[in-house]
Amino acid sequence: MHPGPDDNVEDGIMHTSEAVVWDMPLNRDFPRMQFDLVSFDTPQHRTSAVLEVSAVEKNAVPKSFDVHNGAELDQVISELKRPIDVLEGWRGYLPRGEAA
Repeated sequence: MHPGPDDNVEDGIMHTSEAVVWDMPLNRDFPRMQFDLVSFDTPQHRTSAVLEVSAVEKNAVPKSFDVHNGAELDQVISELKRPIDVLEGWRGYLPRGEAA
């Protein structure tokens, strides 16, 4: 989330939600996916909230993009659900076992 070009960052306040985080349970070196609602207050105005989606790796600058509205969020949710649906279908092909 970035303030606008006319915003004085030094006089601003960034508001963030509690992060929703997904860590790959079997490989801790895999980037963490993090989702935050973010808005920014400046003396001039308050920005609309956006959802910031980030891939966070150790010792690296996070890669992120902003989701600006409900339609874009629906696209993100759809892209997250698609691999989950396929993976659940593959469960029967793997031997049963205990979770790590």
